[in-house]
Amino acid sequence: MFSLKNLDKRLYDSHGRKKRKKKLVYIDVRTNSIYKDMILIQGTPLESPPIPLSGNVVFSVSDNVKVKRIKLRLVCHYKLDFVQLVHDDMASIVKERTKILECTWANLLKNSEGETQFDFTKVHKSTKKKTGLLRGIKIWNTSDGDYSSGHHGTSASESVASSHSTGHTSSEHGKWYQAGNYEVPFQVQLPNDIPETIEGLQSGSILYNFILEIETEERNNKVDVTNKYNFYKYLRILRTLSMNHIAIQEEMMVSNTIRNMLQYQISIPSRAVSIGDESMIGLSIKLIPFEKSYYQLDKIMVGLVQEYCVKDRHDEEYVDSSTINPITIASFRDIEGIVPDTNELIDSTELKIQYEMPKNLKSITQDCDIMIGDERLGIKKQVMYVRHELSVRIKFIKLKDDNKPLEIKLRLPVLLYVSPMKKLLGRRVYFNESTGRIHFRANDYVPLFTPNTGNSTSLNQIGLNSAAGDSQGQSDVRDGSQEVPPPLYSEIDQDIVYTGDNVESQLFVESTRRDGRNRDSDEIQMETNPGSQLRHYSSNDSNGYMRNQNQPVVATQPPVDTSTPTYEEAQSATVEQRPAPTYE
Repeated sequence: MFSLKNLDKRLYDSHGRKKRKKKLVYIDVRTNSIYKDMILIQGTPLESPPIPLSGNVVFSVSDNVKVKRIKLRLVCHYKLDFVQLVHDDMASIVKERTKILECTWANLLKNSEGETQFDFTKVHKSTKKKTGLLRGIKIWNTSDGDYSSGHHGTSASESVASSHSTGHTSSEHGKWYQAGNYEVPFQVQLPNDIPETIEGLQSGSILYNFILEIETEERNNKVDVTNKYNFYKYLRILRTLSMNHIAIQEEMMVSNTIRNMLQYQISIPSRAVSIGDESMIGLSIKLIPFEKSYYQLDKIMVGLVQEYCVKDRHDEEYVDSSTINPITIASFRDIEGIVPDTNELIDSTELKIQYEMPKNLKSITQDCDIMIGDERLGIKKQVMYVRHELSVRIKFIKLKDDNKPLEIKLRLPVLLYVSPMKKLLGRRVYFNESTGRIHFRANDYVPLFTPNTGNSTSLNQIGLNSAAGDSQGQSDVRDGSQEVPPPLYSEIDQDIVYTGDNVESQLFVESTRRDGRNRDSDEIQMETNPGSQLRHYSSNDSNGYMRNQNQPVVATQPPVDTSTPTYEEAQSATVEQRPAPTYE
């Protein structure tokens, strides 16, 4: 219900002064990345080059206003906040907050290049470069107060106008802007060894966020009044594996024999496992009993063990571990080698288990090693690491030995990483409008990667590995179409695999001329010298298949007579003697 009391609250502040209408009705910080409010780096710090970061400060003006300064900062904090339990039921609170990176743009109206301070050292000095005219943009679906809502990832769609905006005039102490929409560019080079975002651990975190300050000046009762607009934006910096990482093709397997009892083999196809929706760990368990009906399979327990360590400023370590998504299997029906009702092992058997990975970065954290510089020692030190292992426990009951239990315990190391090819959720971030502190809420997530498997994006479409991509700060973003590792040789079903039998009859190829026309010749000409390469080949062979002419085609050597000669044949054989070649 409308009342004068509510009207007074909207028109007057707590001191009884009439509120002024805001001149800046929309503010946002947008990064040039194909992933919203996130930078994805491919490879380890030793593999990746310096990371370009660029974007725009976007604001909308409702009335003529003079902007004195636009200051932007990107800060990264290493935070510890937990309760440590000690002996005799005593507890101590560990709470620290350390700034490990800061990028500063003192005034974007004068200079778009930022200055970075990392590990207490300036690694990128700004240059005195003018930003020039600001481009005019069009912002849709904006409303008053959107920039202070505190929700992570709230931004409006935009379209860049074709002509430059002339709605501002420069002066020595600022610029005048007419009503309209504007964007101010910024850019900086980040070090290749910056730490990645860690937001899911209960004890420690590494978080990035933008801090924007816009100062405006307006005249009120013949007095110049300065207004400050503060805006905060959360930024994620994540790493993914390079395609040639050894863990992608590294199979993990443990096999052993229990003397006079049984033999087992437990394996997973790859040590590298991505986090996200529909991501599974394929676990294979092979059991070979040495005596029939001697063992009864009781149950199998599988879980993902996460172990992490954080250090405070005094280098004291705090280690903790937890088991994530534990599962127990006690029913083994329709499995060859196991009696359905009693679970007795009567023959060798193999069990296939699909362990489902968590879908968000709150439930689990990717493997990482966080190194930051020590101001006192002048070296880098490890302040955090996260490791994972797949825990497998198999319990048996000895039927012929008074039902004594037997248990197999083992752990397989795995490397967990984020992948743009998997649907992944991150924690939703809220900011305190007065202090800028970051807050999280339980079970509140935002999508990070939503890959469209039906319409993959190529490198050329997003501008990677090109000058355009580098200028947009996207040269280190991993393309989703490259996520799947190359197939194993035994899994190839498109290429012809030669068996060695009757190689000459299997060696057939087709080709076309470089201008697209077919060859007229139907002959296959090969040199008689062993080891020669195929020079010409037919395109009309009935047994052939189409092959690109640019692909190399290697001919197989003709069969060699490998029969052993007799002693008389070896004695009568003449051996051609040639002098050794000279150095020239």
